[in-house]
Parts: sequence; structure tokens; C-alpha cells
Amino acid sequence: MKRIHSVFILLLICALLFTGCNSDKEDDFEQPPVGTTVGSTFPTVSVEALDGRTVSPDDYRGRIVIVNVWATWCGPCKMELPDFNRIATEYKDEVVIIAAHTPSGRENAENYVAEGFPNSDIIFAYDTDNSSAYYAAGGKGYVPQTAIIDQRGVIIYSDSGIMSYAKLKSIIDGLLE
Repeated sequence: MKRIHSVFILLLICALLFTGCNSDKEDDFEQPPVGTTVGSTFPTVSVEALDGRTVSPDDYRGRIVIVNVWATWCGPCKMELPDFNRIATEYKDEVVIIAAHTPSGRENAENYVAEGFPNSDIIFAYDTDNSSAYYAAGGKGYVPQTAIIDQRGVIIYSDSGIMSYAKLKSIIDGLLE
């Protein structure tokens, strides 16, 4: 009887060692509510890419998505686009950049992109007439407006103003660790 009891205890210990210690945080993730602030799930928004297709950050779940709202009439917007282009090239398997031009002045966007960013990995698009990408990215009056969305669709960064290459790289590298 003692032998059966000892075998049972040994089997129980082995079972706990191989299954009972799973502390995988992936299983504990609960999708936050939809919102426009850091920590919220990015709202469902679709924009029209310059090539005519409709794109949404939701299409790229599992990858980091950067939504940048910009304009050809905005000097800081045009200053940061080369850094976004560099990130899009260097991280093209892990990061998707959707650069949506504001409704204002969008007629200039196609020529500007064709001349300055031919063959870019950025998805250049037009924001909707009611600026839904801008507001979803947390916009409150200024461009450029940038939101960075993690692989689960959660906003981890949202701010207006120029984003430098170093800052973009730092945030992305932190998400990829």
C-alpha cells in the first residue's frame, strides 16, 4: 500500500512540474475597450490607399501598426516622412505604416508621394472626410498625429508632433522584445 501511495505522489509531483507551473501571460490577456488613448484598443477605421484599395489597421493584427496622419502643407509632417520610410523598409516584416493624408489639401498627396517616396513600403492613404483616422489616432488639433498600435491592436503611443527615427526605433524594438 505504501508503494502505491509513493508512486501516486511521485506521479502527482511530475504532473505539477510539467503542467502546473505555466505562467504564460499570453493566456491572461484581456482586450481593453475601444478608445483613442494609450491603453485602449484602436478603433476600427478604414482609409482609402492611394492605389484605391481600402485598408484598416485591423487588417494587420499580429504586426505593429503605425498610423500617421500628415499633410503636404505641413512642414513637420514632410520632415518626419523620411524617418517613417526608413522604419518601413527596415521593419517591413514586423511593422506596417499607414500614412493617411488629411482631407484638407489631399489633391497634392499623390504627386508628392510619387516624387518623394516611389517604391516605399509605407501605405499612403487619404483620411476620411470626417478625419476618422486622425481622431482614432488621438488627434486634438495638430498634425502630424501618430499612433503606434501593438500586435494585439492596443494603442501604446499617441501624440502630435514630429517623430524621430530614434524614437520610432526605440518603441518598435521594445515591442519586439
